[in-house]
Amino acid sequence: MDDEVYWRADGTFFNVEYYSHPQIVDDKAIGAVVTFLDISDRMRKEEKIQYMHCYDVLTGIHNGRCFEENLGQLDSPKNLPLSIIFADINGLKLTNDVFGHSAGDELLKKTADAFQNACRENDMIARIGGDEFIMLLPNAARSDAEKTVEKLKAELSSASVKAIKCSASFGYDTKLSEEQPIFEVIASAENAMYKDKTLNRRSVSAEIINSICETLFSRSPMEKRHAVNVSQLCMDLGTALHLPEKEIKGVGRAGYLHDIGKIALDDGILNGDIFTEYETEKMKQHSVTGYRILNLFDNTLDLAESVYAHHESWDGSGYPRNLEGDQIPLLSRIIAVAETYDRIMLRDGLPIKDRKAYALDVISNGAGTLFDPQIAQPFVFLMNQREDKQS
Repeated sequence: MDDEVYWRADGTFFNVEYYSHPQIVDDKAIGAVVTFLDISDRMRKEEKIQYMHCYDVLTGIHNGRCFEENLGQLDSPKNLPLSIIFADINGLKLTNDVFGHSAGDELLKKTADAFQNACRENDMIARIGGDEFIMLLPNAARSDAEKTVEKLKAELSSASVKAIKCSASFGYDTKLSEEQPIFEVIASAENAMYKDKTLNRRSVSAEIINSICETLFSRSPMEKRHAVNVSQLCMDLGTALHLPEKEIKGVGRAGYLHDIGKIALDDGILNGDIFTEYETEKMKQHSVTGYRILNLFDNTLDLAESVYAHHESWDGSGYPRNLEGDQIPLLSRIIAVAETYDRIMLRDGLPIKDRKAYALDVISNGAGTLFDPQIAQPFVFLMNQREDKQS
């Protein structure tokens, strides 16, 4: 028997398994030997196996296997109308790539929490894929499903992980009759979710990029000033170089986002002035991180390469790929000049006029080594021309 407990003197108990062995003498039973075994550890392991069979270990909600096993029970006439909500988390890949899988796990947990807060007692929630969730709502009309989706969106909007605000794409459908196959309803809800994801892809991407920028700039107001200044300097220089209007706008956007990869740096490095060798190497990774972020979205894909290469040098001594000359994208070469000038201009310790003279000297002296001379020289001319007009 394995369903007994053994009580201790202090009032606590533990699970036991026992065996009874009769004692026979002259063909007569004169007693029995009962053996008790403590099976607490075994039962804990069995409970864990049972839990893992039915629940997602990370989020604590049902897993895909359990969902499939319980679907038949829930697909019952007594539960009609039966609504299905399908959801796909936005930004999980970016969170994993930029902030690490622990942050991605936190995003999944907070999403699961939002589902649990939005559901009723008899609703079933399951994580059925890496970033996909499903909810079954018994006795819920389509309007009820729509209200639940709005509640889910509200729950998610108040949660965030690192610089990523929690959000998801949703689709839903409702089974109204017993004859309607449940898997067709699920497929319809999933297709609606993909349609939502496609239609709102650009707005979701813009929201994620804006959220990253807001978080970065709140941690370092200097970075916001720098982003705004570099964006304007890049557009002014693009105009002076007679670039097409589309490229001028593009270099302005790239200039604004050129340091977005610094979101992955801790505050000590982000706001520091003097770095150790280790911190310097971490700082150098920001252009790679920026590339990863911008490369994930359709509306910033065209900027990714320019941001990736904005610390390359004309003579090949830059990073991260030691590109040289015309191997470096044109917009990257423009950003390199503009951002060097502005970094110097933002430093304290010198009067503004002296800073400007020093910054222009750095640009002039770096022409042909750090900077493309065909960009550095027009930039110096542009800045001096402005100085003359202001005098």
